[in-house]
Amino acid sequence: WSYEPDWSPQGDRIAFLSDRTGYGEIWVAGADGRNARQWTFLKQPRLGAPRWSPDGRRIAFTAPGARGSSIFHIDAPGAVPRLVPGSEQSGYLEWGPGGRAFYFSSNRGSRVEVWMVPAEGGAAVQVTGSGGRVPAVTPDGRYLYFLKLASVDGRNDLWRKPLPQGAEEKVEDFVDAYSLADNAIA
Repeated sequence: WSYEPDWSPQGDRIAFLSDRTGYGEIWVAGADGRNARQWTFLKQPRLGAPRWSPDGRRIAFTAPGARGSSIFHIDAPGAVPRLVPGSEQSGYLEWGPGGRAFYFSSNRGSRVEVWMVPAEGGAAVQVTGSGGRVPAVTPDGRYLYFLKLASVDGRNDLWRKPLPQGAEEKVEDFVDAYSLADNAIA
């Protein structure tokens, strides 16, 4: 199986997870799907979805560890992935503007919230205040979008919040998945 694809910012490569070796490892192929190369050799039961850095030079992902999944990044096939200190108990992740930070979902408290940690590591800061997961930052870095569990039927609503600080506001009811583009939400 090959799954969880992420296009490079330049559109010339695709990072994805594949279990073709018996483990879910990160692979990179050309935009046409050819010339796939294995980037990680971690032999872990489950890696989190790969995400390209804004400059297209690194790939971030989550991997299981002693304190839950943590964020790692890698810059070449077969290189040793670097741990991002302070990213323990991380779930779905997204790079912040300019590659200076990671936004990720975590259940560090009483519920799942979106957190931010500097790309080089450090103390993680809670960003959402009343629930949040599946974070995405607009290309200009002005807004954080995220899903929040709705009170009806266990569905998700799409919310956003100005960065670095601002009030959370609902954007759309009942959203299962979304994607940000330069000037649109899909």
